[in-house]
Amino acid sequence: MCTVFWPARRRRSFMRHFYLKNKSVDDHAIWGQCFSGFYENWDRQACSEFFDSVIRFTDSARLLTVVMSGKVGKHYKLEMEVRQRFHGLFIDQLAESESEQGFWLSVLLRTQKSVAEQGRLFMLLFGPVKYIHGEERIDWYMLSETIFTRNQCIRIIQPLSSNLCCLAKTTELKSKFSWSDSEIFTLIEEITSAPQVWVFHNFASLLLLQPELIRIALYYRILYGHCKEAAHMLHAMKTVYYGWGYGIVESLLTPLLETFKLLTVMQRRHFLAEIVLTQSHLLDGYLRRFPCYCFLISLLPDIALTSL
Repeated sequence: MCTVFWPARRRRSFMRHFYLKNKSVDDHAIWGQCFSGFYENWDRQACSEFFDSVIRFTDSARLLTVVMSGKVGKHYKLEMEVRQRFHGLFIDQLAESESEQGFWLSVLLRTQKSVAEQGRLFMLLFGPVKYIHGEERIDWYMLSETIFTRNQCIRIIQPLSSNLCCLAKTTELKSKFSWSDSEIFTLIEEITSAPQVWVFHNFASLLLLQPELIRIALYYRILYGHCKEAAHMLHAMKTVYYGWGYGIVESLLTPLLETFKLLTVMQRRHFLAEIVLTQSHLLDGYLRRFPCYCFLISLLPDIALTSL
């Protein structure tokens, strides 16, 4: 295409004019294919500027502002419209490279300033949906209320895990579009706690579906002094893996070793102690549920009187 020799601003202006002239073509996927062919082989900065231009001349920026300014679910039709637009125009056109996918996702999320807004946009793009009277809506509370089977987790939670993993790969870019591990951790915390805290089983599933995330979730939790919570998280992951029929040691050994390499000696000791304590408390709770234990407890007063 001859536009490759034009200055970036002229290229953006050309595409804007072309889009407005053919606005009657109301298919986001077709426009997405057109855009991806247009910006192919551009540098990151030029792609970012093109993205900003596209969301303005397609009116997507205005729709996104309306959605993000209201409560979740208030503008449910616009939420689905924004989701479909960004998927058609950009997300569904991404290359196979995880770092490339991570770059475009980074550009999308950086349209929002706060972590809370970024987490909300992430869920808007990849969160589960529900149908009410045949109408598709984003389900903001499903992961806080329902525990899923393995197959359901793959269908519902895997898109979240995979795209978080793509964001983690942006460290290779070494630019303003990169996301550090600490930023990924903060985003995960936001996603799994707003607008309502997830069921712990689903949180564990989010990590297990992309084991690269386990190290981030454990390490920063321990670093910030939440060893007990990290130990409970590890137990939850073991429980989920057991339910899925996976080998616990084989599946969790690598991310655990990677986590321990990052910890100081004192942090390792503290974490191990919390793992043992958590396991003992949970076993104690399980044993107390057995009828034989209750029967023995009921005999204790009689045994004490007999000895007198």
